[in-house]
Amino acid sequence: MGFYRRKNKQGKHYGPWYIQYPKETDPLTGKVKYACEKVGFSKRMASRAFAREMLKWQERKHLGLEKKETHTFGEVVDWYLSLPSTRQVKSIYKIR
Repeated sequence: MGFYRRKNKQGKHYGPWYIQYPKETDPLTGKVKYACEKVGFSKRMASRAFAREMLKWQERKHLGLEKKETHTFGEVVDWYLSLPSTRQVKSIYKIR
């Protein structure tokens, strides 16, 4: 996690800067999912973009802004059966 550049076979850095930051938390397992994004060729721009994304992550995490939606199986079935494409089918075995 952070900002970095890729290395070639000789170990020298090349190409644009990338940032890797926490994006969201999986509601079932609680594990953090990370995102990787190409920023540009400036190290300063990469560090600022990384700081901005980390600030967003901290706000979502500590202020409770991250959604944790839980649905029962019955709610999911009702939602699926209420879709227009499933209402048009005469037999449940023809739903794909």
